[in-house]
Amino acid sequence: MNRVLVTAFLISVVSIHGAFPDDSAGVTAYRIGFDDMVKESALIVQGRVLALETFRHGGVAAPESGRGAETSVPPAARPEGGAGQQLGTTPAPPVEAGSRPGRMIFTRVRMETTVPIKGAAAKEIEFVVAGGAMDGRVAVVAGMPRFEVGGEYVLFLRNGYRAAADPVVGVNQGFFRVVEDPQSGLQVVTRADSDHVLGIENDRVVTRHNPQRPASGAQPIGPPAADRVGVRAEMSPETQRYWYSTEPLMTVGEFRNAIRSRIRP
Repeated sequence: MNRVLVTAFLISVVSIHGAFPDDSAGVTAYRIGFDDMVKESALIVQGRVLALETFRHGGVAAPESGRGAETSVPPAARPEGGAGQQLGTTPAPPVEAGSRPGRMIFTRVRMETTVPIKGAAAKEIEFVVAGGAMDGRVAVVAGMPRFEVGGEYVLFLRNGYRAAADPVVGVNQGFFRVVEDPQSGLQVVTRADSDHVLGIENDRVVTRHNPQRPASGAQPIGPPAADRVGVRAEMSPETQRYWYSTEPLMTVGEFRNAIRSRIRP
């Protein structure tokens, strides 16, 4: 399977119902405070993904559900060594896809709303994200959230999310997975990079390093190490907390309450 490397794609201005430019541009995301993230969201929901389907967009309207589309799983969930590639062989190098008509791959996400948090959410919602797997190729947009069928998420969706290829506030900052804490058995939340959420403090999401975070994604720089034996490495309280905290993780219920407390009537 060829891996299509989308190194340049102007997600923020591309609508799935519009035409693509011949040339591509860079994806840029700025850090958003938690209060502003809640404020800027048109819809905030907790939901479970029912289906994913991929399609190509050639500068005309996107295909209707089930027509000309291929049910698929996102790149993160697709096993290595796909059809036509034997284990132990060297995969083909990434292919630059750009955004010329007919080449970019998108994934349509259909989600069941389990808990509405902000805004009027239907029982099922649909949106599209750039990237996906189709016709033996994988299009990867750096920083774009990736979904799995059956996965549960808390999503901060921006205005116009139904017609945009980047529906989540802050590209992936408003994307949180709901997972089970193996120690407590409670449902907790992780960020897009899979780090555990400890809480919301001073308008920011405080996280703890997850040693099980996927190796395929960007990795944090490790804690400072001593230059020589007997010398203790110093680190800030924030760094110490990120790497070594034993605090209980924030449950999904506590996370929803933190959101609701910031919703202005």
